[in-house]
Formats: sequence, structure tokens, C-alpha cells
Amino acid sequence: MLTLNDCGIKSLAGFPHLPGLIRLDMVFNEIPGADLVHLTGSRHLQTLMLGANKVASTSELVTLQGMRQLFQLDLINNPVQS
Repeated sequence: MLTLNDCGIKSLAGFPHLPGLIRLDMVFNEIPGADLVHLTGSRHLQTLMLGANKVASTSELVTLQGMRQLFQLDLINNPVQS
């Protein structure tokens, strides 16, 4: 588990490959949906909490398709919710 809530994160560029990570919390940051591509190295994620970020559209979520074990995705308070 890795928790990076309310850290002022604006980009995931350079996010490390963490294949053993199963839960990632990054609520209350400024992460754009286009940066989700940088999470593909964490392919065993089961829970991804991205509430209150800047994910704008469902097309930005396509990069998460390779995460076959992902069963919980929180996007509350993101523009995509509209």
C-alpha cells in the first residue's frame, strides 16, 4: 500500500514501476488523466483511489485496461464524474 494523499502531485511522469503494489491512494492531488499511463508498471494494482484529481474523460482511463486485477477505482470529484 502506498498513500500519497494531498501531496500537491501534478504529474505522474517518472512514477516508479512497482509490480508488487496492490493499493495506491492519491486522493486530493492535481493529477491529469493523461498521466495514468505512468501507472502501467504497477500492473497488479487492485485498488486505485484517485478522488479529487483532474481526470477529465473516460478515454483517459483506457490505459488502465492492462490492470487485470483492478477491482476498485475511485474517481469521485473528478471532471469525468460529470
